[in-house]
Amino acid sequence: MKELIYFKNNEFVKAFCGDDSRLVPKELFCEYPEKYLDSIVVCYGVVNYEVIPVCKENNIDFIYLDNCYFGNLSSYFTTHKCKKNFYRVVVNDTCLKKIIPRKEDRLKKQLKYLKDNFDANYVMEDYKRDGENILIIPPSGKVLEIYKINEEQWIDEVITQIQTQTSYNPIVRRRSKTRGERLNNPIQEEFKKTYATVSFNSAAAVESLMFGIPTFIHDNTDGSSEIYSAARVLSRDNILDLNNRFFPINRYEWLCHLAYGQFDREEMANGFAKKFILRHVEHYGF
Repeated sequence: MKELIYFKNNEFVKAFCGDDSRLVPKELFCEYPEKYLDSIVVCYGVVNYEVIPVCKENNIDFIYLDNCYFGNLSSYFTTHKCKKNFYRVVVNDTCLKKIIPRKEDRLKKQLKYLKDNFDANYVMEDYKRDGENILIIPPSGKVLEIYKINEEQWIDEVITQIQTQTSYNPIVRRRSKTRGERLNNPIQEEFKKTYATVSFNSAAAVESLMFGIPTFIHDNTDGSSEIYSAARVLSRDNILDLNNRFFPINRYEWLCHLAYGQFDREEMANGFAKKFILRHVEHYGF
């Protein structure tokens, strides 16, 4: 098996990689990638976005770690103080983009984890056919910076399309500055009056679909974005058709698949997540 390398002396990343891995300066890797052709790069979050094109250009395999697809509880679900419960682990990409048939074991395990630890009934809701608002979720600050997206321009483009096509109210929900603010200002409360959501890559789009709210993706990077929404496979990909919402029937199959790509804190720390992913790689190839 190839050697795992990582870039930041972060205890979480180091714990995932294990002792049979090596810390490498990110700048060195980006300047001399040919030295690492027999390695598997482990990178965490969009702060390492510049590593991904380097890996792809040089056919270097990578494992991407980031926040979970679903299960990041807010005060809507529980009165308990919540840490990040799950993390996603993706091979040679930033999120899972297809729906592969999976067993429901991992999904059931993760929902049970939330129930047992936080008394949270985190379930998939029936589709809502009404609503008076279209919820606009702009990209995060780091994504705006990476792709040189002007936030106000992005928002204005969406609002113009909403007002041109529909009579629904455009509601902008910008990302809160702190995790505490996000947890105490749950987006699920806004979903109750929402007709559809429009986002770029936010995990809120996954939450939207779980809550029964159809989603639209507005990616105005002309296809240059390495950062992708896991909800895209079940979303309309064009805001020029806001009156034609998509109500996919395979949400549960999709969630079962996503659950195979995210792991709880214990699984990340005790080596299970790495072994699970590398076993998958060995069986299916990168």
